[in-house]
Amino acid sequence: MCERYLQGDDLDDSSLRLVQKYAVEYRERLCSISWFMKAINEYIARMANEEDKCTGHFWESRFKSQALLDERALLTCMAYVDLNPIRACMAKTLSDSEFTSIKERIEEQSTDLLPFGKGDDDLPYYLSSYIDMVDETGRIIRDGKAGYISHKLGSALIELDLNPDTWIDELKGFKSVGYSAVGTVSQLKEYSQKTQRKWSVGIRLKPALE
Repeated sequence: MCERYLQGDDLDDSSLRLVQKYAVEYRERLCSISWFMKAINEYIARMANEEDKCTGHFWESRFKSQALLDERALLTCMAYVDLNPIRACMAKTLSDSEFTSIKERIEEQSTDLLPFGKGDDDLPYYLSSYIDMVDETGRIIRDGKAGYISHKLGSALIELDLNPDTWIDELKGFKSVGYSAVGTVSQLKEYSQKTQRKWSVGIRLKPALE
C-alpha cells in the first residue's frame, strides 16, 4: 500500500488512512534508538549463531545509553570505544584495531567522522593530541601498567582538558552499570534536575587544571 502511494497511484480513503497509520509507525521507529538497536542486533545475532551453529542469546543487552554533557565527556567515550580491540586482546596497536574510528583517523580513510579543528561543528582539540592519548592509554592497558601516566600521555591529556591524575579511573567508569551521564559535578547536578535523577549516578570528570 505504501509503495503504491509513493508511486502516485490513486488510493481510496480507507487505503490513505492505512498509509498514514504506517507513516506514524515508521516515524516512531526512526526516532527510537531502542528499535534501531533491536533491528541491527537481531541481524548480527542470527549471522553469528548460524556461523557458530548454535542458538540462544548472542548479546548481553540491547544497548547502553549515557548522556555526554560536554566535549571532554565525548572524548572519554570515544577513547573507551576506540580501545575496545586492545582491551579485548584482539589487537596490539591502533593501526591493527579493525572497525574503529581511530584506525580510520590514522589512515585518513573516512570523511564522515566528527572532525577535530577550529570549525563551528568541530571538536575544539588537535587530532594529534587525541591519537597520542589513545595510543599511550592503549599501551597502559596492553602492558598492564595500572595507573601509570607517561609524560607524553600526561601532556596529551592536558591539551585535551582531561585530568592525568584521574584519567584511568574515568575511562574505566564507562563499563560501570547504572551510570547515566558523564560530565563535571555541576553538569551532573544540572542534568539530574532536568531528568529528576540522583546526580551521583554519573561519572564525574575533573578538568586537567582543577
